[in-house]
Amino acid sequence: MLKPKLVLFDIGGVLIDYTAWFQTASRDLDIPIDLIKESFKKYKREITICDITPQQMFANCIADNNLAVDDQYDFTKSWVRDYKKIQSSYELFINLSKTYQVGFLSNIYKGLVPMMLNERLLPNVPNSINFHSCDIGLKKPEIEMYEYVQDKTGYSKNEIFFIDDQKQNLAPVQSLCWQMYNFEFEKVAENVYDLTRRLL
Repeated sequence: MLKPKLVLFDIGGVLIDYTAWFQTASRDLDIPIDLIKESFKKYKREITICDITPQQMFANCIADNNLAVDDQYDFTKSWVRDYKKIQSSYELFINLSKTYQVGFLSNIYKGLVPMMLNERLLPNVPNSINFHSCDIGLKKPEIEMYEYVQDKTGYSKNEIFFIDDQKQNLAPVQSLCWQMYNFEFEKVAENVYDLTRRLL
């Protein structure tokens, strides 16, 4: 395998276990978690490209469902509290940064990444190249997102290695000839071992 120059990680499902999402807000406010999940589904595109913030999505959830809850509740902070670091992936990111340029390529929501970095849920590597949908107004798996990455980095074709847990997010990179890896959340240890063997 030709060694890449840039290794990009998705966040959710690769570096972060998000399976407990919205549990904190549901518990704190005593509201059904399904209502929050339904609001996320309804406003998914808007929140992903930052037409609205997580806090605005929460306000919409309150309004849409006529909920009698504190509209000043810090929903963004509660969302981050539901995330857990995937330790072995975190360590892989750090180890790869000693050999490659690394970064994030993620559909993510405004304000979450700074909090996750502050809480050390995500690795904070100097000179990393990070692409967040909420910052650039593009999202995976739209081909424009990957073309934007390629244009901004100056890397092309097999110089970029992309790790994602969603097959639909990997499909477009085939046309760009990126290297890629389908990370399986249920097989973290095996995947990290395999990536270590391939890249280090």
